[in-house]
Amino acid sequence: MKKLIVVGGGPAGMMAALTAAKHGADVTLIEQNKVLGKKLSLTGGGRCNLTSALPIEEFFPKVTTNPFFLYSSFYSFDNEALMRMFEEQGVALKTEGAKVYPVHESAAKIVSFLERSLNENGVRLLLRESLLDFSTEGGSPPRISRVKTSKQILRADALILATGGASFPATGSDGKIFSLLKSKGFVVTDLLPSLVQLFTRRDFSSLAGVSVPKVKLSCVLGKKKASTFGDLLFTQKGVSGPCVMDMSSYLTKEAPDEVLLRIDFLPELKTSELSDLLFSSSPKHLSTLLAKVLPSRLAKFLMEDFDVKDKFNLSKEERKAITDLVKDFPLTLEGYGSLKEAIVTKGGLDVREVSSSTMETKRIKNLYFAGECLDLDALTGGYNLQIAFSTGYLAGLCASQG
Repeated sequence: MKKLIVVGGGPAGMMAALTAAKHGADVTLIEQNKVLGKKLSLTGGGRCNLTSALPIEEFFPKVTTNPFFLYSSFYSFDNEALMRMFEEQGVALKTEGAKVYPVHESAAKIVSFLERSLNENGVRLLLRESLLDFSTEGGSPPRISRVKTSKQILRADALILATGGASFPATGSDGKIFSLLKSKGFVVTDLLPSLVQLFTRRDFSSLAGVSVPKVKLSCVLGKKKASTFGDLLFTQKGVSGPCVMDMSSYLTKEAPDEVLLRIDFLPELKTSELSDLLFSSSPKHLSTLLAKVLPSRLAKFLMEDFDVKDKFNLSKEERKAITDLVKDFPLTLEGYGSLKEAIVTKGGLDVREVSSSTMETKRIKNLYFAGECLDLDALTGGYNLQIAFSTGYLAGLCASQG
């Protein structure tokens, strides 16, 4: 049997190990934590947004870095296959919008299910053991021969690295793999935070804790435009929430002082309809009327300078300034959340180092990669987990057969 070693007990590593074992390989899975799936257990606030129910072709626009690299992975093991795998093993799923969750809403139970599947398929688990180095022998290109861990040296016919990125290092994604890869001549792109909160120049501390549903956030980046939709949350230092985290996926490569965001707090309401609401014959303050469609604290914040004026004697320019505060609110940035608190890492092993059809590196025979250690990332909504499962599946399949 082909001796295959997988390093990394996250979703990509577990899927790679499980797939390889099902296809006849003798698989050992190495994880430096004392448990598998430590980061996976935290996803979706512990509820585990496994994937999206959208057609797989609609996943690619949701991938913000190197989407075309994922064609073979996504079509080899798509979201339908992932959902079928869980449901056939008795894990019932549900959808909220397009987001897919287990009915029991427990990421920990998903990890337990995967661990049980690994055991049932004969995967050897080595916990509390970390990768130190790997060696090659002969040929052009050379091929994997040995793996050195913190406890032993193992012979290997193939090696899959699914070690994660550099975000949430407390979960084991400490980024150490990238130093090792660089020392062996691999190209690693800059490691940046993605899916993080945004720090703003303007002080929104008086609004901290206020959540606004169904907001549109937009930005112009050179010749490109980006827009996101979803809930927005004001924090002590700026803004967060799903639409903000999604926007960060487009922004963190940019200098924050060069970014100007615009918020439409009511994208489903036309400007004319907003004007009818605010400038009707009602004698009520603008903030009182605006509070019918926005949180009252936000309404007071936006209308602070205009509530003291006679709304029936406002100029055309003043009326436009008022509606713009609601429909086109400018937001300048001070900075981004750190890599340590980012949900995913933007950057990693340059995908040009890897064959997209097999996940095997072009430098070393029988060395494969999967998951977040690659320069791949996507918006919120289950897309990053699907990347992990799909690339893990393809790596496990090809490593077991190559």
